[in-house]
Amino acid sequence: MKNVLEIIEEKPIQVIIGLLVFHVVTSCMFSWIAYSPYLTDFHNGNGFWNFSRDSTLYHAEAIELVDSIRAGDWVEWWSLYSLHAHTKWLALLYWIFDEANPLLFELINSVVWVASVVSLYLSARILFNSKTFAGWASSFLFFPTVLLSSTQLLRDPFYILGFCVVTLGWVLIYHEEFKWKGAFAIIAGFYLIVSIRSYITPLLIVVFFACAIVFLFRKRSMLLPAFAMLIGIFFIAFQADVSKSLKPYFQVSKIDKKKFVRIQVEEKEIARQKEFARQMEIARKIEIARQNEIARKKEIARQIKLKQEELLAKNMKKEDKGIVNY
Repeated sequence: MKNVLEIIEEKPIQVIIGLLVFHVVTSCMFSWIAYSPYLTDFHNGNGFWNFSRDSTLYHAEAIELVDSIRAGDWVEWWSLYSLHAHTKWLALLYWIFDEANPLLFELINSVVWVASVVSLYLSARILFNSKTFAGWASSFLFFPTVLLSSTQLLRDPFYILGFCVVTLGWVLIYHEEFKWKGAFAIIAGFYLIVSIRSYITPLLIVVFFACAIVFLFRKRSMLLPAFAMLIGIFFIAFQADVSKSLKPYFQVSKIDKKKFVRIQVEEKEIARQKEFARQMEIARKIEIARQNEIARKKEIARQIKLKQEELLAKNMKKEDKGIVNY
């Protein structure tokens, strides 16, 4: 164990790269099994495990968001499914690679998981000044349930990363030389947490405010970082609350969009029918005109024929009179 911890301390970059490779290999292995005929009781055969059934929902939402991107509607891509914020980045990966393969999300999942490991390790290392305790603390992220969930299309890895970053932020604030880095880390972690589960916002604000007051009583030099941190989290909470209250007025749901599309289709169908009726009316008038012209020509031909017959009858009478006189 000591040798491993010494390697972590001496070669942090190589260790981070190794963690990334480890997570990628693990994800690829579980993805391959999820498509295979093995362990069919635990997956659906289409790349999704039964323990992460929500992944199928996020996958479907991402595919719908890809349609928005292809249509050039980036506002819809950003606004739809706000409660599942990570589906935006999943859809972006699907669009970039032109393939709806859940394994593509590993490009983000691996970074999120490694960032969580590093944040938790640094928190314990700085707080307790112990490599051993830091190693044991970061081992939490190697638990099977945590590790496997980080290979799927779930929100939990981002939620865990948010708490790891917040923990690191408070530890950095505790050490006065890193107080500004700690304040910004808390703001970043708070944003990750509330963007995944917004219902926890009031509790976090109360806890963070109480912790900030306690730290200020202990160290007056932390006034500005604590003040900046509180402003940041209050701004994020206020922005999220305003967005939620305005969403019913400015956001078009997928159901509403389908209704609009159906209305547009119906309007186009009505316009098509009107145009067809107009064309039929024109054709009817042309046919009537043609029939009238044919009738007129027949009438002229009949009159010419009658005139010819009349002239022929007169000529025959004249000839008969000439024969009698002779």
